[in-house]
Amino acid sequence: MKCILRTVASSLLVLHFVGILLVADALVLTVLFTVLGVSFRGKRYIIWILTPVLFLAFDYLTDSRYYRQLLTRFVPESHAVGALVYSAHFLILLRSVSVALCLADESHRISDGALEHGRIAPFRLWKTLWIVLEYAFYPYSFFFGPIIPFQDWLDFQDGETNPSCIRFAKLTGRIRPLTICSLLGRAVRLICWYNFWYFVLCFIYPNALFMYAYFQPSRGLNPWETAGFSAKPRAIVMAAHMAGVHFYMLHLLFYGIPGVLSDLELFLSSNRRNIVPSECATCPSCPVHHSSNSGKQGSTDSTSLSQARICLIPAPPSCVAHVALYSEMWRSFDRGLYNFLLRHVYHPLLHGIQTHQGLLRVVFHTSALVLPFVFVLVFHSFSYANVIWTVMNFIQLCAERILKWAFRQTHFGVLLRQTLSPSVLEYGVFFLKSLSWIFSLTAFIYFRFGYEVGMQFLYFAVFTPHILWSVFLFFAAQILSTEIVGRCGYAGFPIGFQSNNPSSP
Repeated sequence: MKCILRTVASSLLVLHFVGILLVADALVLTVLFTVLGVSFRGKRYIIWILTPVLFLAFDYLTDSRYYRQLLTRFVPESHAVGALVYSAHFLILLRSVSVALCLADESHRISDGALEHGRIAPFRLWKTLWIVLEYAFYPYSFFFGPIIPFQDWLDFQDGETNPSCIRFAKLTGRIRPLTICSLLGRAVRLICWYNFWYFVLCFIYPNALFMYAYFQPSRGLNPWETAGFSAKPRAIVMAAHMAGVHFYMLHLLFYGIPGVLSDLELFLSSNRRNIVPSECATCPSCPVHHSSNSGKQGSTDSTSLSQARICLIPAPPSCVAHVALYSEMWRSFDRGLYNFLLRHVYHPLLHGIQTHQGLLRVVFHTSALVLPFVFVLVFHSFSYANVIWTVMNFIQLCAERILKWAFRQTHFGVLLRQTLSPSVLEYGVFFLKSLSWIFSLTAFIYFRFGYEVGMQFLYFAVFTPHILWSVFLFFAAQILSTEIVGRCGYAGFPIGFQSNNPSSP
């Protein structure tokens, strides 16, 4: 009864604020993929064949005149509402894929006998459908995310605290203390950040680079200067930095607010499910441990740890200024999408890596590294800008892994460790991270503003001496943050500085 009431209430909410189009979209896709998952038990590859086809088809429809006419027929002619529907649609598609892959897994099972191995009775299929619809219409993450894999939803509803659930919860920051103080503190911080950034937007337009592509550059000239006003390369670089911070602020609010609301519902519920076992709460690697001690590794807040719960919504993104390694940005910005890729793309290929040798092992290992990026590209739609963004991200991750491997496993790395002092090695790492940061910024410009702006930014900002100031400033910031960590014992940033054990992509 609870799942039916929640589904109906969420549907009416979407119907009232957006329109019938999105409700029908969610119902059709969810039912379609549920039927596919139940029909192709043990044949996940069929789901993966259909998924990119549907993604590309819907991506084509969003660019077609037919889809625009259909959109404006059911919703108001507002860019904000259009963006809302666009975001919600692809999240619906992603959740539907997660449902199909989870139901197609031979080892999968929904509690209370709703779905078992073998023949499925009609009433059980009906109950399974209601469970899936409750997941699809979960109100807190319906419009902007973050994405929650269906398996995490089932584990959360069943109150599972097995090692696998704990592991995935740690990876996505879903282990949090649920107390009045922690919830109020998070809510107050989000309100403060919202008002601060609203104040900033009154004076600064972070997306000004969108206008950059409208000016066709003359040969060797800055396109803004040819339009009658001056825009120095350093100003363009700083505008790119501001755009990155703005992108982070949006996702901090989009992902942070649903997390607070979902955790508040869990806190107010009378059940005592999803409590983290004591052995996990006292583990130093647990995120709760770090969040409750502010760098004092020897002491923990026993009250907070005793209230630690496995929550449903992943943690909001890590601040882009606190991330020193690209692999950590990959893990800690959109934790929901990372968890989806980990569960449905990367981990299914691990069995092939562990059981095969020789060429097949190389093929599985390469596929596990490449396919997550291919899926991200398909999810964000094919375009010149997104292809460049994805390729640059893949190059960065490969370069980081190769450098780590060379430093730890090769004779050259041993020679460097024996010859150079630790401080010199540390400064060398800082310099490489600074270059990686500039590379990431350029890739982000392609992703955020499109191919034209990306090419202009690359030519008029990156290929100038002014970019060296950004490298120097980031290099100096890393030295300063290291001193803060060493002298004050503050372990909050930068993420990835002490990361010596790279795991999955």
